[in-house]
Amino acid sequence: MQIEEPIQGNIQMATESDGICIGIDLGTTNSVATFVQDGRIVTIEEQGLDIIPSCVSISKDGNILIGLDAIHKINDNNYCTIQSIKRYIGNIKHAKKFDVFGNIYTPTQISAFILEKIKTLAEKQLQRVISSCVITVPANFDDNQRNETKMAAKMAGMDVKRVINEPTAAALAYGIDNKSEGIYLVYDLGGGTFDISILKMQKGIFRVIATNGDTNLGGDDIDEILLDYIAKKNKIMKESIRNFQLSVRGIKEHLSNHDIFENKISINSIVLNISITRSELESISSQLISKTIQIMQNTIQDANISISEIHGIILVGGMTRMPIIQEKIKSIIPCIIFTNLDPDKIVGIGAGIRAAGRKSGFENILLDICPLSIGIETMGGVVEKIIYRNTPIPCSAIQNFTTSHDNQTGIIIHIVQGEREFAKDCRSLGKIELKNIQKMSAGMAKVKITLEIDVDGILSVSAIDEISKSEISTEIKPSYGMDYKEMSDMLISAIENAKSDMQNKLLIESIENAKRMINTIEKALDEDGDLISVEKMEKISNEISKLEGMYLQSDRDSIQEQITELEKIATPFMESRTDKYLNQVVVGTKID
Repeated sequence: MQIEEPIQGNIQMATESDGICIGIDLGTTNSVATFVQDGRIVTIEEQGLDIIPSCVSISKDGNILIGLDAIHKINDNNYCTIQSIKRYIGNIKHAKKFDVFGNIYTPTQISAFILEKIKTLAEKQLQRVISSCVITVPANFDDNQRNETKMAAKMAGMDVKRVINEPTAAALAYGIDNKSEGIYLVYDLGGGTFDISILKMQKGIFRVIATNGDTNLGGDDIDEILLDYIAKKNKIMKESIRNFQLSVRGIKEHLSNHDIFENKISINSIVLNISITRSELESISSQLISKTIQIMQNTIQDANISISEIHGIILVGGMTRMPIIQEKIKSIIPCIIFTNLDPDKIVGIGAGIRAAGRKSGFENILLDICPLSIGIETMGGVVEKIIYRNTPIPCSAIQNFTTSHDNQTGIIIHIVQGEREFAKDCRSLGKIELKNIQKMSAGMAKVKITLEIDVDGILSVSAIDEISKSEISTEIKPSYGMDYKEMSDMLISAIENAKSDMQNKLLIESIENAKRMINTIEKALDEDGDLISVEKMEKISNEISKLEGMYLQSDRDSIQEQITELEKIATPFMESRTDKYLNQVVVGTKID
C-alpha cells in the first residue's frame, strides 16, 4: 500500500472531465451534500436550508415528492410517506419492500430518489453537471449495504468514487480544520444509527483503532419514546396521533435549548395541550442514552487505551445537541468536546473534503480496519487466519495451500470470519470451488489464495493453481448483515473459548499430521514393501494400528508420542527407499 504525504495549503475545487464530484452524507433523517469551492465548503441547499430531509412521498397517481416537499405530505392521506430508509437499504437480515398504493419499491429505489434530488439541487446551485460523488455510510455497514448504497447513487446518475465511514468523514473534517493529532473518540448519534469510533490522528493519517455501535438506535427511537409519553400523558391512544411524529421531533429539538416546551398543537381533529420539561425528556430517554454510554466505554476497552489518552471528543448527529449527552460523556472522559462544526453537517463536510481531495492532490489518508479476522477452512474444520482483526484497510494477504488427497482435481475454498479456531464457530462468508487442478500426489499441488479488502471494505477472493494455472475469483457477499451486537458476541465467545479452542485445534492438527504420516508410509509399503522383512513390515503395521486407535481418545500427548514412535520404527525403511531411488538416478552417471 503506497502512502503519500498530504499536500499542505488550501483545498482546491475537484472536477471531473465531464462534471463535478460532490460529497454526500446520506442520512437516516436528513442528508447533507457539500462541495469545496475556492478553499471553502459550500453546502447544497433546498429552499434556503442546508439540510435535506431523507423523506419520499408518493401519491396514488405516482407523483413523487422528495425532501421538504415530501415532509409537507406526511399527514396527507393521498400520499404514502417513507422515512428512515437507511435502516433497510441492503439489510438482508431485515429485508423490507414498500407497497405504495399497489406499486412495490425497494429501499435502494427510495434511496436513489433522495440522491437524485440531491444531484438536481447541486446542479442547479453550482450550475455544473454532477457526475460523481463520495458517499458516507455507517461504520458497521456490510458489503451488501455498501453495494446497495453505491447502486442507489448509480440509479441517481452518479458514479461513486469512494465510500467512506461516517466517523472517519467527521474526523477528516476536524483534522483539516483543527490540524489536531492524537487519539480521538467519535460519538455519532444520528436519526437511525449509533456509532462509536476511536481514531489515532497523526500527520494527516487517521487510523481507526476500534469501532462499536448499534444499527437500530438513534433519534428516531427517542421520538418514538416521546410520542408514547405524550399519548399517555394526554390519555389517548398512541396510534391516534401517529402523524404527530414531525411535531414530536420539533419538541425534542426545542428542549435541547430550553428548559420547557408549552404549546397547543392541533393534529387532524385532535388538539393537545403539551407541557414537557427537559428533565422529563431526559428521564424517559435515560435508558437509551445510558446504552450509548455503555457502548462507548466498551469501545475504549476494546481499543486497549486509557481514558487519559483520549485528546478530544468529536460529536456527530443532531441528537448530540441534547445537553445530557454531553454531560454524561464529559463525566467519563474529562477532555475537550469539539462543537465548532455543526454536528448535523460534519459528516457531509468530511465527504466534500474527501471528494475535493481526489483530484486536487490533497489526500488525507483514512485507514479503517477489518473488525474481525478472515480466514480459510482447512482439514479437520480448522481455520487458517489470513487477514487478522484490526488490520488497517485497504489490505491484501496471500497464503499457499495444497491438496489433501492423491490425484485431487479441485478444492472448495470456504471463507469464514471470526476469532474462533474452527469454521463451525465462525461466520461463513461464502464458498468458491477451484477446478482443473493438475493430478498429483497429496501435498504436491500449490494453490495460491489471495484475500483483498478494498477501500470501501468489500472483500474479494481469488485462487490459482500455480501448475495448471486454473484460477477463480469472486467478490464475497455475506449471507446476512451483521450488527455490532453480533460482532461483540463473536469476540466475547472467542475470548471465553480461547483455551478449549486452542486445545481442540492442536488435537485436530496432531490427528491430521498422523493421518498424513500413515498415508505416506502405507503408500510406500505398497510400492516398495520388498525392501524390508515381513517381520519389520508387521511391526510398522502394528504401530500404525496403535496410532489409528488413539484418534478417539482426545489425548494429544499420547498421539504425539505414538507419531514419534512410528517415525522411529519406519525411518530405516523410508531411508532404504530413498537410497533405492537415488541409486536409480545416480549410478552410472558421469560427474561431468
